Amino acid sequence: MKLQKICLAASVLMIAATSVYIVPVNVVAQPSTPVKPVPKPTNSPKPVPKPLPPIKANPVFQAVVPQIRKVTKIPVLLPKEIPTSEGESQLYATVQGATAQKYQVILGYVPDCNGGTACRYGEVSGEAVRNQTPRLTGKAIFLRKGVTGYFSPSRCGANCSDAIVMWRQKGIQYSVGIKAAQQVDLVKVANSFVVP
Repeated sequence: MKLQKICLAASVLMIAATSVYIVPVNVVAQPSTPVKPVPKPTNSPKPVPKPLPPIKANPVFQAVVPQIRKVTKIPVLLPKEIPTSEGESQLYATVQGATAQKYQVILGYVPDCNGGTACRYGEVSGEAVRNQTPRLTGKAIFLRKGVTGYFSPSRCGANCSDAIVMWRQKGIQYSVGIKAAQQVDLVKVANSFVVP
């Protein structure tokens, strides 16, 4: 019986020792790994894009300025002044073309006017002057800041073409053309060209 008590006591000690031994091994033996926090789900709406900041040029160009600036590497100038008659339809600006060295914007009476005579009001453009750029022609006129411009009158037949003022400034040739416009009106427009 004494042997039985000793065996029983040894079994209890062994179980107790095993239990005590296992618990610390499990705690100590596991490497500690940093736990990444689980991101909290957000129900906040996506940020609304900010409205475009007002531009210095005529508001008709508001939507096309980002398109032009995205592509064009030359200084972009657009007019503040655009002569219109009272009761005349609203004008829309459409980028006709834009490259690193040039931009061309059509002004029309309908959105997305591509220069057709029925919807066309006029055009503004800027282009880097290169060796192959044609010489400026027309009647020499004086623009602000001592810049010399050149005026070409409109020609009318079944339709009227644009009267045009062109000038060069810091290596860029700018132009504005308005269908059947008078020289005095185009000079005002050309003198109002600003960085948008």
